[in-house]
Amino acid sequence: MEPLELISTAPKRRRTALPVALQAPIARVLVDTGVVHLDRPFDYLVPAKWEAIALPGILVRVPFSGRLCDGVIIERGEASLRQSLKAISSVTSPIPILTAELLKLIEQCREYYVGTFWDLFRSAVPPRHARGEKDALTYQGTVSEGLAPAPLPARVESFVAAAVAGKAPHALLLNQQGESHRHTISDAISEMVRRQLKVLLIYPDQRDVEIAEELFSMRGIQSNILHSGLSPQRRYRNYLISERADLPLTIGTRGALFARGSYDVIVLVDEEDHAYQEPRSPGWSASGISNIRSMGIGLLIYAPTVPLARLSEIDSGEMHVLNSDIPRPRVHTDGSGIRIPTAAWGAMRKGLKSGPVLVTVARKGHTPGLLCHSCRNRALCACGGPLVLASIQSLPSCALCEKTTVEWRCGECQDQRLRPLGIGSERTVEELGKAFPGIPVQSSTADRRIEEIDDSPRIVVATSGCEPNVAHGYAAVILLDGEFLAARGELDAIQDLRRRWKYSVSLLMDDGEVFASLPDVHPVVRSLVVPNSLEVFHREMSERSELQLPPAVASAVMSPAPIAEVPPGVRVLGTADRAVLTCEWSLAPVLREYLRSERDAASLGKRKFSFRFAPYRIDERVQ
Repeated sequence: MEPLELISTAPKRRRTALPVALQAPIARVLVDTGVVHLDRPFDYLVPAKWEAIALPGILVRVPFSGRLCDGVIIERGEASLRQSLKAISSVTSPIPILTAELLKLIEQCREYYVGTFWDLFRSAVPPRHARGEKDALTYQGTVSEGLAPAPLPARVESFVAAAVAGKAPHALLLNQQGESHRHTISDAISEMVRRQLKVLLIYPDQRDVEIAEELFSMRGIQSNILHSGLSPQRRYRNYLISERADLPLTIGTRGALFARGSYDVIVLVDEEDHAYQEPRSPGWSASGISNIRSMGIGLLIYAPTVPLARLSEIDSGEMHVLNSDIPRPRVHTDGSGIRIPTAAWGAMRKGLKSGPVLVTVARKGHTPGLLCHSCRNRALCACGGPLVLASIQSLPSCALCEKTTVEWRCGECQDQRLRPLGIGSERTVEELGKAFPGIPVQSSTADRRIEEIDDSPRIVVATSGCEPNVAHGYAAVILLDGEFLAARGELDAIQDLRRRWKYSVSLLMDDGEVFASLPDVHPVVRSLVVPNSLEVFHREMSERSELQLPPAVASAVMSPAPIAEVPPGVRVLGTADRAVLTCEWSLAPVLREYLRSERDAASLGKRKFSFRFAPYRIDERVQ
């Protein structure tokens, strides 16, 4: 006999039909599924109550695989290929988080870098903040009026005039000796704003953004700043208001390249700086994004030297070099290997008679490394970190755990004696202080930076990028540690050294002198002696083309190495753990499609796979 069952008297719930929008009832939504191979739009019904606000660019919540996920509407339509559709659950915000222009930009970047929409979305859009959104709706700006004309060099005036005429000029503006790059840029942009142009100014780091904001504020120009150092509320507000007409200038770091609004000119300062590389997938660079976004508008690159990646554009006439006839600096060289040879001491003595002297070094600290005196093995802490010396009086300490080592003993030969490995900024300050008694010697590094000094005689020892500004320039610039910087195990070591030294030399006064710690035949020294010549860059690009190295060819790095056969014309270098793929630029679409198929296959097979297309460095490891 079967057991009895209780009969429920409660009425059964019937699912009522959800009223849907009368016009364009289908929304195509890019859903944040977290699954790479599902990076495509899905169709959803638009409830009638959200017909007027569920527009392209709006952030929504949608059901997907039994859970609610974020999504962005990219299109509204009348019909769908699917018969049974789920409806949008809720609208997160009535403000379109992405404009039509940004949707197009993200799609272009996704195609170029073989990324996913949501990877690029997180780079482009700050996390939503309700108060920041409210502030954006009530924001009251002020129009910049009554701006005085800014005096511009002829080379810069030609670019501004072309931009005002709507010719979308692309140009490279090189640092000039005795020229303040901040004032040159602020003069040019002030004139652009005065002539009713909307400008997007990009700097490598937050400190430069804040200095630029202050400079423009002093000129009566209201700017909008965007960088990760802002509070979440202010950052989201600034992102939303960046498209306003009463904010003609947006200043930011690399992420600001995705700022809302239609700009007339993009200005990118020192585009080869390492800070312009996005570490998160898909690993885009500011240079690449600026190329995509600047189609049809002006692009001004301000740099210490010619970026190799721009050489083909210069040769083809797509980009013009804004140069002027400048005096060649007097450059003294020495390839003997002595860190501070006689010529350097002589240049310092002569320079101190008329003003400050800049000494650039490769590393900060006193002694950035220690070796065993006997066997020359690296001196390590018990934790495995390298030992360093903070000052001449201090005991060796670990660069990793920061613990002090009182009695060190070599693990190989048991010797307790140590010898220095390299010389840092603090030890250089000590040595120069002894050599020039009575002359102030200062240090400027990333953790103790000096922004500006006066014209009185002094010596400033600085690491790269931390050189203080001085009103009338340095009387002498001493470039040390050239051999160490040129011999680094990076493909772009020479290019990076040239960029560092060219910027330092641009701080020199008109009749100042330079000492370079490399022989006069070195290509970096030759580029200092003949600053306007492209010969050195053409030779280097020719060598890279012959060796099939970027930027002469398209490249990608991937880990692990390819499993499937690579397309014809693609060269593979490396090991089973990591490979470098290169091909002619004409085959770049083929390489991108191969990477996309490998990525999707790894996602379906739940295999670990990482890659970068057009990486900043082909010797980097991708995670």
